[in-house]
Amino acid sequence: MKTCALAVFGLVLTGCPAAVLRQRDNYVAELAFTNRLVREGSVLVRASLQDHCVCEANVWRPTDATTTAVQCQDRAGWWQVYATRWNWHHSMMLYNARVRDTRPPAAPALPGTCDLPATPVEPPSQ
Repeated sequence: MKTCALAVFGLVLTGCPAAVLRQRDNYVAELAFTNRLVREGSVLVRASLQDHCVCEANVWRPTDATTTAVQCQDRAGWWQVYATRWNWHHSMMLYNARVRDTRPPAAPALPGTCDLPATPVEPPSQ
């Protein structure tokens, strides 16, 4: 019993060794795939927002019967996070995976409700 308790106590004090859960090349490929999906999908979100929604008095509303107010608000919120923070999120994923050594600075602030930022610039390649 003492041996078992000593072993458990030893593990608690020393912790678990660092382990690689994914191979680096696989993870980088997954991030590249995710980056591509997000960037290609952003074109459709932006077009839908411009074609079917309008922001009045800081509230996104539909301009036709094919879209709801909730859809407009969700698309606007998604676009704002994408345009403002996607590069930061992508860089942070690479940093957390130890693919990059430099931690990204703090995440940028989101714009106002009716502000639709321009498309973000491509992040630097690995």
